[in-house]
Amino acid sequence: MDSQVTLFGFLFQPERGSTDSSSASPLTDEAKILCACGCKTYFKKYDSRNRIRFFIHGHNRKGKFHPNSQNSLFIKGHVPTQEMRNKISSSNKGKIVSLETRKNLSKSLLGKPRKKEYVDKYLIGKNNPSWKGGVTPLQKTIRTSEKYLKWRTTIFNRDRFQCQYCYSIGNRLNVHHIKPYSTIIQKNNIKTLQNAYYCSELWSIDNGITLCKPCHKYEHKNILLSTTKR
Repeated sequence: MDSQVTLFGFLFQPERGSTDSSSASPLTDEAKILCACGCKTYFKKYDSRNRIRFFIHGHNRKGKFHPNSQNSLFIKGHVPTQEMRNKISSSNKGKIVSLETRKNLSKSLLGKPRKKEYVDKYLIGKNNPSWKGGVTPLQKTIRTSEKYLKWRTTIFNRDRFQCQYCYSIGNRLNVHHIKPYSTIIQKNNIKTLQNAYYCSELWSIDNGITLCKPCHKYEHKNILLSTTKR
């Protein structure tokens, strides 16, 4: 009973199995050890109930909550393997991010220019997620053709130069493709301007609608959000 200590009416004794009466205790010695997770942080060896501790609270969960841990998959500068990236990607499939979260992410990125290395690697050419096979030069050629301008004017006249969403008159107007323009080009395998001229679906006035610039922008934003939901 010599090793027992009484404090505030409670009886404390060293951990069971300990035969050393001089072992460190929170009541007699503030012994500190390194956290076993590898974060290089010292903490008290014994908790308030005189039990030996090995981890700081929360540090034994595969290192997810402390970036300095050697066991963590998210250490600054650490590059996850392709296998781990695939696992993370598959686990996120089907998850729909709330509109509020999207807005917060967008605000956090405003004013932050992309590094040239990042742009060259992920955003240019075939590396871009929106890559459609290099159809941009062809689309510009079709949009500036005489036949396209006549198609556009026909739709403006049919809709009386009025936005068909907000019914405003006098604003800058666009012709919106109900079925996406790039989809028609890909579906019909259009490679040249001559191929485009013979594609009846591309020149159907039923696929066009007059919208003012704000409504047109809003419509494309809705299309983008609907296609990004996994």
